[in-house]
Amino acid sequence: MALIKKKSFLYGIWPVFEKECIHIIRSWQVRLLSLVMTAVEIVLIGIAIDTNVRQVPMVVYDMSNSQESREMIKSFLNTDTFLLVKQAYSDKEIYDTVVSGEARVALKIPSDYSRRVAEGNANILVLTDGSNSIITTAALAAADGVAAQQSIKLTLAKSLVPSEQVNVEARQIILFNPNTYTPNFIIPGLVALHVQSIALMMAAGAVAREKERGTIDQLYLTPAKPLGIIIGKLLPYGALGIVQQTIVLVMSYFVLDLTIQGSYFLLLFLTLPFLWVCLAIGALISVTTDTLMAANQIAIALDLFSLFLGGVFFEITSMPKAFQWIASLIPTTHYINITRGIMVRGAGFEHLWYSALVMFSLGTIAMLIAAWRFKKQQSV
Repeated sequence: MALIKKKSFLYGIWPVFEKECIHIIRSWQVRLLSLVMTAVEIVLIGIAIDTNVRQVPMVVYDMSNSQESREMIKSFLNTDTFLLVKQAYSDKEIYDTVVSGEARVALKIPSDYSRRVAEGNANILVLTDGSNSIITTAALAAADGVAAQQSIKLTLAKSLVPSEQVNVEARQIILFNPNTYTPNFIIPGLVALHVQSIALMMAAGAVAREKERGTIDQLYLTPAKPLGIIIGKLLPYGALGIVQQTIVLVMSYFVLDLTIQGSYFLLLFLTLPFLWVCLAIGALISVTTDTLMAANQIAIALDLFSLFLGGVFFEITSMPKAFQWIASLIPTTHYINITRGIMVRGAGFEHLWYSALVMFSLGTIAMLIAAWRFKKQQSV
């Protein structure tokens, strides 16, 4: 390095380079983001993400309860497009199951199905959740295929000539979004992403910013409890999250003519558990990291996880079981069920309380860990 003269613009480059290399080696945050996250993203895109629609949750209402109806249900399940999650016994039950998001497709077989098959002209009813246009298109196509397959199978079983074939028709109803209007699918996911981004990013820098500026000792010396300090710093960012949500909803109404089918006040109320968990995770990031840059990078990485695994654009039921389990622990997964439920399906609290409970529980756990970490740092 002595070959570089003092007057050269490259003079001093080696000590600075050496210093930064040491920083990378010593900083676990940098190693995590530069090495591990790259591998994780490749795994997510290559293994978890599947654009083919598989294992769509389905509720069945079999009013016929005959051999023919059981064969029809079996044919649906053999396609790998559908997964039976519930057996219903009334029209209200299948409707509530779809509204709650527990099932995306409902199959209703009429009581006279067996008789109509014998007469050569039968039909079934397939209802789909129109709030997810991707699933709707795939499910209806698969239902048509099953009905056609059953028609051929029944015709061959009875050894009928083509002119006397058995015809099974899959009558289709798209619930909540009959025209499969794409913004009805996209906007609820964007609401979740925008609220999470503002809450998580701002909260992640709350304590890390104080550490970087050297003012963290002033917080340590305050008589307030660790939990009180953290929540006090996070509350303004929660308000920003509400403002962000309102802006997206207002723009969606005036620009895209997208109206909320359910209660806006219920949506606002159930946004609070989501803000709580986002702020809590942000606080945990903030007390764990030492620099604002590291905190922001981790927050961005978590945003990517939510984008890939949260059900914003990619269907969770098509992912491998391990990734479905991971997705169930991501707050965005549950909040998107709430936003699509209220905005598109007109769902009520009785349909969405479980998602709110999961988010509140995850937020409480993260906040308690963050307060414990902050108290531990305070006592050092």
